[in-house]
Amino acid sequence: MPLFGFGFEALRTSNNSNGGTLSITNSTEIQLKSVSVQGNNRTNVVHKQNGGLSNNSHTFSFNWTAPATNIGNVMFYTAGNAANNQNDSLGDYIYKTTQLVTPFVSGVEEQLNENGFVLFPNPAADFYMLTTAADNPIESLKLYDLNGKVVFQHQLNTPVKTVKINKPELPSGIYVAACQTRNGLKWFKIVFQ
Repeated sequence: MPLFGFGFEALRTSNNSNGGTLSITNSTEIQLKSVSVQGNNRTNVVHKQNGGLSNNSHTFSFNWTAPATNIGNVMFYTAGNAANNQNDSLGDYIYKTTQLVTPFVSGVEEQLNENGFVLFPNPAADFYMLTTAADNPIESLKLYDLNGKVVFQHQLNTPVKTVKINKPELPSGIYVAACQTRNGLKWFKIVFQ
């Protein structure tokens, strides 16, 4: 009989600590495991031994509760396996994926307070201006769609305090921007009209 397995973590992108709370809905198949990684206590959901023993497919379920306050972006990491239960790796498959989850942010003032940036206008129709502190110049920028795919990249020859980006050939909608600065990577949301 086929054997299926599963693992899931929700981690803050800023420091790889827990991003939200995980809870078990079926304790006969899955469990919570915690481990300290570089000083951060990280909790994940994993299958129990034989918790995924079933014909053709298996569904693991659990709950994730978002943080009560804005802690920044959270990345979901998940891996699953489909094994033939023959005690070797022949015919077994591993599947991995990630999903970026961004908090809802409205208005320039929240962007400035949380990330040290001014993003204007947001929503943007034709272009947007991104400004940061003089001691934290912008080096590059990537835009991600809500599926986590990079849809635009902009590399600057020289780090600058302010950059004007013309709207890329993208459909209207919400995008997540990753801005590389001298002091690290900053994340924020951009809305294109």
